Amino acid sequence: FGVPVARDEDAVRIAGGAPLHGAEIDVPGDASAAAFLAAAAALVPRSDLLLKGVGVNPTRRAFFSLLARAGASVAYENERLFGDEPVADVRIRHQTLRAITVGPSDVPALIDELPLVAVLAAFARGASEVTGAAELRLKESDRIGAVADGLRAIGARVEPREDGWLVEGSERLAGGRVEARGDHRIAMAFLVAGLRAKEGVTVEGAEAIAVSDPGFLPRLKALAR
Repeated sequence: FGVPVARDEDAVRIAGGAPLHGAEIDVPGDASAAAFLAAAAALVPRSDLLLKGVGVNPTRRAFFSLLARAGASVAYENERLFGDEPVADVRIRHQTLRAITVGPSDVPALIDELPLVAVLAAFARGASEVTGAAELRLKESDRIGAVADGLRAIGARVEPREDGWLVEGSERLAGGRVEARGDHRIAMAFLVAGLRAKEGVTVEGAEAIAVSDPGFLPRLKALAR
């Protein structure tokens, strides 16, 4: 846009007052938004989903790496650059998920996706544990408490901790009603759970999703047909 930018090893400097001009840019797809659709594909048997143009900067692909570690099939296709930013088409195929462990060193790159990680853990084989995520209690809601209550409501066994959860996985959960508590990520995570739960999941307060992704629900419905 016409602004002089100086880069050092650990700093970026710009000078104020530069005249700006328009420019055409490509914006990578948001990895956090893509995570919910990727999780849906990982959970639902026979799924094969291609998410196009997702930002896969090494600091942003942590959730996809976790999905692969849990047993889902994750492939990066057509890797390229939008400007200086790496993007790829990310293909997710369903596989039976296994238990996962998320520790304090993993949390910074996954903090916004951890409610979704807990939902995946509820359908995985074995016991999964998330620790070092006390920050979740200070988000739009107390996400540790909201996730624990939601998982219990759909029939999962979960032990909330001060900084995370211990979740006992089951490949067959009944489903139920979950309160989003005004939190868009809680709402989206449990709508994803509803695709796999035997009787589905009703999310009360799902209008909170509009904060980050107003088109999420119709997109999810279209994929689930």
